[in-house]
Amino acid sequence: MGMTIAGAVPLVPPKGRVKKHRGTTAIRRDGRPAVRHAPLVTAVAGMPAPSPPPPTVAPVADQRDAAVRTAAAALPAPAAAAAAAPTAAAAAADVVVAAAAIGVGTTPDEAPPDDDEAPPDDDEVSSDVVVAPPEEDEAPPDDGTSLPRVVPLSVLYAGTPFPPGQLMHYTDANAYRTSDEELSYRDRLSAPLLERLRHASEAHRRVRRAMAPHIRPGVTTLSIVERLESLTRAHIGTDGLAGGCAFPTGISLNEVAAHDTPNPGDPPRVVTATDVVKVDFGTHVAGRIIDSAWTVGGGARAAPLLSAVRAATEAGVAAAGIDVRLADIGAAVQEVMESYEVDTPAGPVPVKSVRNLGGHSIELYRIHGGKVVPGVRTAGCSLTAGGVGGRRRRARTVMEEGEVYAIETFGTTGRGVVEELPAVSTSHYMRASKAQMGTAVQLRSRSSSSSPMSTAASTLLSTINARHGTLAFCRRWLDRAGATDHAPALAELVALGVVEEYPPLADVRGSLTAQFEHTLVLRPCVKEVLSRGDDY
Repeated sequence: MGMTIAGAVPLVPPKGRVKKHRGTTAIRRDGRPAVRHAPLVTAVAGMPAPSPPPPTVAPVADQRDAAVRTAAAALPAPAAAAAAAPTAAAAAADVVVAAAAIGVGTTPDEAPPDDDEAPPDDDEVSSDVVVAPPEEDEAPPDDGTSLPRVVPLSVLYAGTPFPPGQLMHYTDANAYRTSDEELSYRDRLSAPLLERLRHASEAHRRVRRAMAPHIRPGVTTLSIVERLESLTRAHIGTDGLAGGCAFPTGISLNEVAAHDTPNPGDPPRVVTATDVVKVDFGTHVAGRIIDSAWTVGGGARAAPLLSAVRAATEAGVAAAGIDVRLADIGAAVQEVMESYEVDTPAGPVPVKSVRNLGGHSIELYRIHGGKVVPGVRTAGCSLTAGGVGGRRRRARTVMEEGEVYAIETFGTTGRGVVEELPAVSTSHYMRASKAQMGTAVQLRSRSSSSSPMSTAASTLLSTINARHGTLAFCRRWLDRAGATDHAPALAELVALGVVEEYPPLADVRGSLTAQFEHTLVLRPCVKEVLSRGDDY
């Protein structure tokens, strides 16, 4: 989920010459540090640049197969046979078995932020996921509208660790961390945190694998997001603060870069063969969030753009590490991104990094932490975590041990700057922190025209607190919670400063934007790309 950046000043590369690809750090398939530079492929006029081969996840197939066999042993014979099939381990969304949904609660060492109410216990968190009991007969084939029955991952991996992401050893000044005994001990202490992150990561991989054939021309954006979110809840096994969707599924087309999802009552939007579709969704378990996104579609004309953004994201992932300056990551991203061109009828158009969107740190129950990872080289400017916490960080801010980051890059054929779309209704919202709410309400109370919060707004705020806390939400989810006539109350909460709105962000009309994103954690001994999968 993209974070806006205020005041980012890019260093514009010299004009008047064609920029060629430069070498970037290669990522080995076994996760070890690269020892050579791998040149990127230069886009040729009239031909799309091929996508760079994605780094391979550290071997986890054996662990997944073992987990499937463990879960299958506890199921009835027909269901066990389906669960033990090799294809089921690779695509759990197509497993035709069922089990009881199990919620995941928080533990004392992972409480929500101090300024927010603690989430309810497991037995207080309602789950809208209904998992059917096992059946003797196989379910009918998926026709594209029905959802497969899914074994919650907490059942599938009962007694078995969740598979890790891609492990990348630290290099240079941090190379000692790989074998330091004290750091290894500290790393082992973080096992409960890692299990929650890996649980959410595995759900993310399985959901996007199951969604791949359903994101295609002729399908409405509403059907895509509803199917994706239903699968997320089913794989996590619960909904709300215990786990499930971390924020509304963004499905932004063409020049729209981020923060777009259908609202109740919107006219249907059908995906066409020429649409460039960005899918950005998050999963969470007990507030530990995985944020990852990818782009599809657009045909041959958009292929170089997608290749540029994907390669730039990989450059950002490779550059990330403990004590690395955030500004240096932005420089690495921009260098790769802007070495690509897109061929158009009017001639080659350079790909630009969107300079006021970028990645971000992720905190417990907060998708946007206090640090911003720019997508461009910054020159001593301040980066603002726009609207989230109000905390400012200088461009020299560094990554620190134990932090979780979303490395998120956006490329465009337009101006390189996105703006809010005033003519499009906002769909993404997030409750402000208590400190922000207190300031807003206090300022409002000093005004002679101020009035107390209405009963409808107070009721809606209670619903938001109970179901989402400080997690982002959308109007569709309020309808789903039973607050069908919420528009006036929501507008009042926004006016009070209690809830913040995040309108869709877009470059100039007619341009194309693309996005790729991964979540990683900076463990004491190794960098782990949690959201890495077989797809990207």
